[in-house]
Amino acid sequence: MQAGVGLQVGNGAAAVVVQVDLLESARMKALFLQAVRDDLGMSGLQVIRARAEALVQENGRQGCYRVVVARAVGPLPRLWSLASPFLGHDGMLAAFK
Repeated sequence: MQAGVGLQVGNGAAAVVVQVDLLESARMKALFLQAVRDDLGMSGLQVIRARAEALVQENGRQGCYRVVVARAVGPLPRLWSLASPFLGHDGMLAAFK
């Protein structure tokens, strides 16, 4: 059995809402992600079509994430330079290499 990302034990009246932003620069991949989100009714999922270098320049984007997850982005130093501006003070980069 493979472990999941998270586990909520007890599901009372208080629903857990998770907000996740997916950053994708490729138009067709972003459209696919939006279609999957819509088909599955995942209201907490936002697909952002942009490059990291451009998105970080937007107001309110620097330091606003607690966790940045990345896979197949490039060498670790390049990934760090792209991801670190998005991380808050105690943020964490999960780089699957």
